[in-house]
Amino acid sequence: MKSFLHLHAENLRAIITGFLLVFIFFIARELVDSPFLLLEAVAVMALAVFLAKKTAHHFHGHHTHAGDSPIDTVALIVLFAANILHPAVDGFSIFETFEIGGTAAGIIFAGSVVLHEIFRQSALVAAFSTMHIRWGWVVGTALAGITLGVGTGFLGSEIFHENERIIDLVTLFAYAFIIAEFHFSGHAKYEKRSWWFIALGITLSTALSLIAKVH
Repeated sequence: MKSFLHLHAENLRAIITGFLLVFIFFIARELVDSPFLLLEAVAVMALAVFLAKKTAHHFHGHHTHAGDSPIDTVALIVLFAANILHPAVDGFSIFETFEIGGTAAGIIFAGSVVLHEIFRQSALVAAFSTMHIRWGWVVGTALAGITLGVGTGFLGSEIFHENERIIDLVTLFAYAFIIAEFHFSGHAKYEKRSWWFIALGITLSTALSLIAKVH
């Protein structure tokens, strides 16, 4: 039973990896017009990979608590920030869609955001579980972010859209960290089966990104 659950978890992480690779591509594509921002994006993702390696070693060594090392503290802060700021942008976009496109368009877009967040939150829950952070904290911060985004829309503020590039960099850090942590923690086997599940994630994520314009 345990081996079956372990295999199921590995397959799910492989699908999520495919999803996040596509999300990284679409965010990076938006930054390509600015070589400086693109360079920043590469630097941020390199830092994420470095911290993911250190964090994986940290939690597979003598330390088992999040926040008892500067290495995992930095990762925790950025991951939580990404899980508030990125959903806040989505929340503001939901408000805008209802305001500009009407109820039907708003419902469709909100549905796409929910679908997108299911995969994003699954990835973050898996990454945070390595650091012994319960899923309720992860999902709770995302819901708080969406609520905050909708609230700023009602207040007439565009603070999240005005700072979307910074939020993109924070989000890229989170995505790169999750993928790298999966690799360095030893969960990724990269067997033939795993690559099929990664390809499945890439296919589904590409369709979602192209149709719903979310990442």
